[in-house]
Amino acid sequence: MISFVVPVYNEEDSLNLFNERLTRVLHSIDTSYEIIYVDDGSYDNSLNIIKNFANDSKVKFISFSRNFGKESAMLAGLKFSKGDLVCVMDADLQHPPELIPQMLSEIDDNTDVVATIRINRNSTSKFYNFGAKKFYKIMNRTGKGVKLTPGVQDFRIMKRQVVESILSLNEKRRFSKGIFNWVGYNTKYIEIKDYKRLRGKTKWKFMDSFRYGIDGIISFSTAPLDLAIFLGTILSAIGFFYALYIAIKTLVLGKDVPGFATIVCLLLIIGGVNLIFLGIIGSYIGRIYEEVKNRPSYIIKEKSEDLFKDN
Repeated sequence: MISFVVPVYNEEDSLNLFNERLTRVLHSIDTSYEIIYVDDGSYDNSLNIIKNFANDSKVKFISFSRNFGKESAMLAGLKFSKGDLVCVMDADLQHPPELIPQMLSEIDDNTDVVATIRINRNSTSKFYNFGAKKFYKIMNRTGKGVKLTPGVQDFRIMKRQVVESILSLNEKRRFSKGIFNWVGYNTKYIEIKDYKRLRGKTKWKFMDSFRYGIDGIISFSTAPLDLAIFLGTILSAIGFFYALYIAIKTLVLGKDVPGFATIVCLLLIIGGVNLIFLGIIGSYIGRIYEEVKNRPSYIIKEKSEDLFKDN
């Protein structure tokens, strides 16, 4: 059986078309399936639409008490899935259901995961694309045990063993792109073009992407802390040698006239660097604080009756 995990957040404009296209594809392949829609606290009509889908016994739904984020929605869907294979995809039709038969055909004894790579980014700005490229470069240079393929998407099909490995990781702030890679297994990538939204507007803003990138770096790398130590050492060495230079100059040439502008500039630079380093350290401490509180990644308000019976 194949389980389809579909996170949903305010997708009322595209849900009906998505479900129609997905079920049409699934009826064309000879396999049993289940579709798990995870409503991530939508405030539009998405949940009611999903509940109508659930009249079909093969369709199930989970509804959160509020918006917990796509990462939590994917985690919940994976936890409640029962398939031998699990497919994660978005409901905005940027992950076309028509690719599923091709992805399934690539799963074999030597392939545990089939994932998609977006080969272009026509739907996003040049500034966004530039930031994405730099993010992948930083992650691949600094991430421990993680090498992300540029353009890799969450749209993927995984064997049950892979899913169980992902669920065994108990961290609260999850960066799934990194987790998918970190657990290992043999992965085959399929290149697809950048599909634009057919309906609705994206809920993913630039700052959301920026924060998500920071989460990824902090989750899998201590490079920012290493950078803080390195730059702190360099600045301390510069300060020491500059003080030594002033002392020698004063002894040789006499009293030196203090430079107000120089002192102000040095204070601003050093103060700014200190604040940056405090922010870096604070981000790691904040992550530890969140993990120690051990709050759940999501709270389920309601879900399909058959999901209640099994979990």
